[in-house]
Parts: sequence; structure tokens; C-alpha cells
Amino acid sequence: MASQWGGALPPPPGIVPDFVNPPSQRDGNIALHTVLLSIVTIFVSIRIYTRIWITKLSLGLEDCQYT
Repeated sequence: MASQWGGALPPPPGIVPDFVNPPSQRDGNIALHTVLLSIVTIFVSIRIYTRIWITKLSLGLEDCQYT
């Protein structure tokens, strides 16, 4: 199929290909995952605290169901 098209297409006008050091979004992904994991950890901690100390109930099956 590559021979039918003559190889890869050239980049769009104004774009310079950089195969040696391509742009990366790794740092942004790490920051986003860190922030969201922190927020989720806080919310789960609040849920467990409320369930055990405020309502005086133990954790049950409804606390770990995926519905």
C-alpha cells in the first residue's frame, strides 16, 4: 500500500518535522495525574471518614461496588 501512495506525505506548510527530539506532553501528563490523584484521594478519605466517624457505620459492600 505504501508503494501505491509513494511513501509518507510531506508535513503541512509551516511545520518542521523533528524526529530526533519530538515535542512531548509528558510533564503536563504527570502534573495532571498528580493533581487528579490527590483530589480523588481527598474525596475517598472524606467518604471513609464520614462513613466511619460521622454515621458510626462500618464499611460495607456498598462502599466497594462498581455500579
